[in-house]
Amino acid sequence: MNNNLKKLEFNQILDAVSNYCKTYIGKKHVNELRPSQNREEVQKMLDETSQGVILIQRNSTPPLGAIADITVYLKTLDSCGTLSIKALLELQNILQISSKLKEYFSKDHLTTSDFSAIEQYFNDLYINTSIVSTFAKSIVDEETIADSASSKLLDI
Repeated sequence: MNNNLKKLEFNQILDAVSNYCKTYIGKKHVNELRPSQNREEVQKMLDETSQGVILIQRNSTPPLGAIADITVYLKTLDSCGTLSIKALLELQNILQISSKLKEYFSKDHLTTSDFSAIEQYFNDLYINTSIVSTFAKSIVDEETIADSASSKLLDI
């Protein structure tokens, strides 16, 4: 880090901002922030920040909660591995949060054109109510799969 950033205590600012992050992804993103001299990039980030503040003012706090780092689970799936019940529950949680965030952004009193700088983030969220429903019916807790999860389990 250059001397100017040290004098400005940039790392301390990043630490303070990251304390407001609810997800590991947010914390990682904040810690990777660096000042920019690119006018377009700075304007884009300012627009996103301004629109995010306005969205929160109009619509209250976004329905975010802590999410697990699922990188390992995705690699396991890529290699055709099997996921634990805990992993399935963490994936279910992320899908539920995605669905709640999409609902949050699609409220009737919001005009999405007012949020053109951040709209794509919400559009890119993946939701799958079928998977969430299947997980909810099939998983009792972190250690138990419901007998009704499959016909073979039901027959046992």
